[in-house]
Amino acid sequence: MLQTGILKEGERLELIHGEITEKSPITSAHAGSVNRIFRALSKRLPFDRTIVSVQNPISIPDLRSEPEPDISVLKFRADFYEEKHPVPAEVLLLIEVAVTTLKTDQKIKAPLYAQAGIPELWIITPLQGKVEVYKNPKEGEYRLREIYRAGDKIVCENLAAKFDAAELLG
Repeated sequence: MLQTGILKEGERLELIHGEITEKSPITSAHAGSVNRIFRALSKRLPFDRTIVSVQNPISIPDLRSEPEPDISVLKFRADFYEEKHPVPAEVLLLIEVAVTTLKTDQKIKAPLYAQAGIPELWIITPLQGKVEVYKNPKEGEYRLREIYRAGDKIVCENLAAKFDAAELLG
């Protein structure tokens, strides 16, 4: 599509249910939050068992989707996903940072990730000071949704790790 001029180099796009959708621009607040969260995860997760990926695609072929979550924590693979994008079975945790995209993350992305069987999703809204944790995907929706604020501890069983919500929120 790039070669034919349908899409332009550098456009912020992702594939959701077979439709190409435009992504929001990355604001400074969003970029800073992603950097902070990346650092918090990188300090705690073992390099030999996980890969922390920032704003890279995951492939969900059954749902004709290739979203680009802000952060993906993936099972370690020796090729660092150079050969092919990760698929849901390789995803341990997805994180979306919602500075301007909360409704999209809650209404479009969360159901997509649940349908794909992604075990855990965090939607972090730094301006509201909260972390929404979604777990237990079943029949296209997450069965558990919990809200965390500064001072709360978030346990991610898939990562065998505990995080302070304040560290993620800034």
